Amino acid sequence: ELLAAELRKPGYKPSAIALGTNTDPYQPIEREMKITRSVLETLAARSEAAAVVSAAPTPAAAPIAESPIVRRARERAAAPRS
Repeated sequence: ELLAAELRKPGYKPSAIALGTNTDPYQPIEREMKITRSVLETLAARSEAAAVVSAAPTPAAAPIAESPIVRRARERAAAPRS
């Protein structure tokens, strides 16, 4: 909710957002909290550019790396631009 509110602010200018630049976003607690997943869903809903830096493969990262959210983002990134 906080991220969505920030992205809606009138002065917001879209730019690429990186997750995991200071610490791996797929810590074991991610299985319960699903924070990284929530952030990716919020960014995807607004078609925001995002990069995820991870030490994966880890068990916590696998479900997100293969999630429909990431799959759709990959497809959008690979699609020809007009």
